[in-house]
Amino acid sequence: MSFAFPSDERFSRRDAARAQLEAVEALCRQSGHELETMEQLTLAEILELAIETYGEAELPAYWSNWQDWMRPGTEQPMGDL
Repeated sequence: MSFAFPSDERFSRRDAARAQLEAVEALCRQSGHELETMEQLTLAEILELAIETYGEAELPAYWSNWQDWMRPGTEQPMGDL
């Protein structure tokens, strides 16, 4: 059985949890990107855009928590919740 790590998944507004969708929408407003273009990116790529947009020290809580959760070597595969 293979597992996909959450950061490797493409963003999908249809499947996104409310907090994730709100974080991506806020990033779109701040960065000038369209929500549709975000669906072409992985969550790791969106995190990089968030870091570029907000700066590492000013990351909103959602992205800061995501970054901590996905730190190399500590990634957790998504399982059945």
